[in-house]
Amino acid sequence: MTEKEITDNISARLGIATLNPMQVAMMAVAPRPSLLIAPTGSGKTLAFAAAMLRSLAAPSGSIQARSEERRVGKECRSRWSPY
Repeated sequence: MTEKEITDNISARLGIATLNPMQVAMMAVAPRPSLLIAPTGSGKTLAFAAAMLRSLAAPSGSIQARSEERRVGKECRSRWSPY
């Protein structure tokens, strides 16, 4: 997906008008392995999801993701299931 498609969808679905610098930087490094260390509530989940979407080709069906941490997995599913 393009950065514009991602940011437009985030704005429409989540009501977030602009991404923070960490989230923008994550989209720029996708799909390289990355590590983020930031406080709770800083937008890490959105940063990782945006980077993942950035590395995808045109939509062709459903997406499956696996998370080792149940809470993060549930949050990703609830926020990104419309994609």
